[in-house]
Amino acid sequence: MEYLLEHGTNLATASVLGATTLFDLLGYRLMLLKKLVLFVLKPQLLEKLHVIFLAHTNFTKM
Repeated sequence: MEYLLEHGTNLATASVLGATTLFDLLGYRLMLLKKLVLFVLKPQLLEKLHVIFLAHTNFTKM
């Protein structure tokens, strides 16, 4: 039982770390995309995209 508990905790930690790295990469890509959008598109559209991005990040945190 103790082994299972320890092993499960390590597995959970590894998945959290993996997810964090993945979301860091995603965040970096989204930041670059946002910069591109800022140059190309109108500010109102950028604001809408930002709202969608915030909604998405809040949803993924649940």
